[in-house]
Amino acid sequence: MRDYLALGASLMLAFIVWLVHNLSLDYSSLVQRSVIVTCEIDGHSNLSAGPSEIAASCQMNGFDLIGVRTSSRHPSGLKVEREDMHHKDGDLFYMTSADLTKYFHEIFTDKSRLEYFVSDTVFFVFNSVEYKKVPVQPTSNIDFRPQYMSVGGLKIQPDSVLVYGNKEVIDEVDVVYTELLRLHDLDSEHYGKLKIKSIPGVRISARTVDYSIVAVRYVQRETQVPVKVVGVPEGLRVKVLPSNATLRYRMRFPADVSMDRTFVAVDYEDFVNSIKGKCIGHVEDLPGEVLQYELQREVFDCLLETE
Repeated sequence: MRDYLALGASLMLAFIVWLVHNLSLDYSSLVQRSVIVTCEIDGHSNLSAGPSEIAASCQMNGFDLIGVRTSSRHPSGLKVEREDMHHKDGDLFYMTSADLTKYFHEIFTDKSRLEYFVSDTVFFVFNSVEYKKVPVQPTSNIDFRPQYMSVGGLKIQPDSVLVYGNKEVIDEVDVVYTELLRLHDLDSEHYGKLKIKSIPGVRISARTVDYSIVAVRYVQRETQVPVKVVGVPEGLRVKVLPSNATLRYRMRFPADVSMDRTFVAVDYEDFVNSIKGKCIGHVEDLPGEVLQYELQREVFDCLLETE
């Protein structure tokens, strides 16, 4: 009896060794996977309407071959970059075998080797959906070191996104907001990513935006600049009071600029259309090195002079 048991155990062990050995070998075989694709396509759902079949001749070991054929009963997810998904017509899109090669290991297994795809083209349906384009509004709480300020403010990219959903819902969405950015005592360039806040019932084409802000050291100065009326017809004279204005400005440190050509302009047409001759002035010929400026007075009195 013991001899029979020993023989049976030996045969079983031999079978296991044989099976493991054979399953460890590489085989060339046709395999097929069913996939549902995720892809960001303007004006369409980001999820394909149904599974698509992808078949290929692959080399893989027996263990992986059994795993692929077992899992092929259920669709798997595949995320595809927009440039790899081509528009055919309406809601119909496609990928070529060259496009699919990039995702081969995600579709099948990491250890498998591609011989060829059975079909040169695989089609997918992405249903059209309601959408519109809205701006992204960054929310921030930023302060700077003394004598430092931003140049150009907080910049984001992209500055607008597409929102998808039921028409009644997205009609109420005019802007999307980022999470709060907190920066304290800023004195240099800073950049990173900001998450976009989600909106219930709405899909947003981007989850994050890139942001950047530049802080520079500045000096603040003050000068007197002349006030001039521009666009006065020939033969007329317009007097403006006061004839000089105080301009306070900031420029990057260290720097020194000439304000000799800078002046405050008052448009003659504004004077003609004014009720009491009060006109708003605007600064002209400001040097490019000036980061920020402020007129101590913006409204000026204009009088038409007679001979």
